[in-house]
Amino acid sequence: MNRLVLPVLLALALGGCRTTTRAGPLSAATLAMLGSLKQPVLVRAFISEKLPRPLQGKARGMQAMLRAYAKASPKIDLRVLDPKKDDAAQLSALEHGVEPLQLQIKQRNKMEVKRVYFSVVFSRGKQRRVLSGSTEIGRRLEYRISAQIHGVSRSSTVAFATGHGEPSAADELSSQLEKLEGFKIISADLTRGKGAVPAGADVLVLVGPRKPMGEAARMEIDQMLMAGKAVVYLVDGMVMKEAAGERDAMDLNKNVVGLQKQMAGYGVEINHDVVMNKRTKATVVMSGTFMSAVLPEPYVAVGDFNQGSPITGGVRQQIAVGPCSMKLARGVNNSSPGLRGTVLLRSSANTWRKSDAFRLTRAEQKPTKQRGPFPLAVHLQGAFRSASPKLRQTRSPKTAQLVVIGGAGVVKNESVDMLAQNPDLLRRTLEVVTLPAGIAKLWSAKR
Repeated sequence: MNRLVLPVLLALALGGCRTTTRAGPLSAATLAMLGSLKQPVLVRAFISEKLPRPLQGKARGMQAMLRAYAKASPKIDLRVLDPKKDDAAQLSALEHGVEPLQLQIKQRNKMEVKRVYFSVVFSRGKQRRVLSGSTEIGRRLEYRISAQIHGVSRSSTVAFATGHGEPSAADELSSQLEKLEGFKIISADLTRGKGAVPAGADVLVLVGPRKPMGEAARMEIDQMLMAGKAVVYLVDGMVMKEAAGERDAMDLNKNVVGLQKQMAGYGVEINHDVVMNKRTKATVVMSGTFMSAVLPEPYVAVGDFNQGSPITGGVRQQIAVGPCSMKLARGVNNSSPGLRGTVLLRSSANTWRKSDAFRLTRAEQKPTKQRGPFPLAVHLQGAFRSASPKLRQTRSPKTAQLVVIGGAGVVKNESVDMLAQNPDLLRRTLEVVTLPAGIAKLWSAKR
């Protein structure tokens, strides 16, 4: 699908950002990560010397922080280049896929568009990641820089589960992520039972399974957590199918795959329901003045993103199609030792949920009395209790993580991909769950 690239508005890029002009000492987590580097990481900062005044302090802060990294480790090969002044630097920027930002600023009572460079490229071999002014480069610098260096310095293996009626979008999604730098994407047929997930896998991803899972498949999920690794579960509480004999109608029924009780034992209670906006008819949604899209039903405009999590922090817009609701179990963050959980995103207050089988048509649906907001995704980390009958008293290492997202459509849906940038949620999830715990915590430090 073609992407619509919008101009970066200076007013939006700078709103609420604090300027940093000096880099304090790096954290112990960053120093440990730098000390573990086995190969050099190239850092190329493409920054125009003549920047609009609001960006000048951010540029000084970025350069000071990058120099602190270079000083702390001989493995960091840093160069600061200005493509506007140097033809060789401009060629280097093109080779690294860096283009100038278009900033709309007000000068002498009129709006002007300026093209400036403000991007940092981190690379090792063929792996490359980029930070740019359009990604709030002035905030949480240490987290962003450390995460990029870690990402290019190693490769993580992500196993996509198959064998239980996963929708075709799961295959397309895994194919898209093969292009994601720093990740090796493989398939794991859970119907094979023991050993289906290779020992070298760092993350197991389940995208909307439709068929019931046997005990052997469920234990593969359990073993990932017991090994201190990560599981990402994109769950459809209801299955939508085209209604027989009626045009533009969908039948929704409970999606029973046998994981609900196991997930509750881990700390998240998933509902067999579908969350919808109060007005569920064919609807045109506008994004500013740039584009519109007719959304399929049922759609939900997510209203609340946890800004304290690196997975959803900074996200402002998300469209979910047919998501299910969930909640953290009672013992999480309380009686369960060493198990912490957070809600990542919630539906807006203008939502309701339905848990019985029903037919969805183009006619407006009558809302139930169960009104939003509803949690649509959670993130748990710590000592999970094993789901194996033989290992009931066994707990996982505290590095284990579980992310549950209500609705596979929240990650990939063709009708809303351009509008909501939905695949980005899974990318961010994979990047965060493969970070060392100390680096992930830097997000909350806000340095």
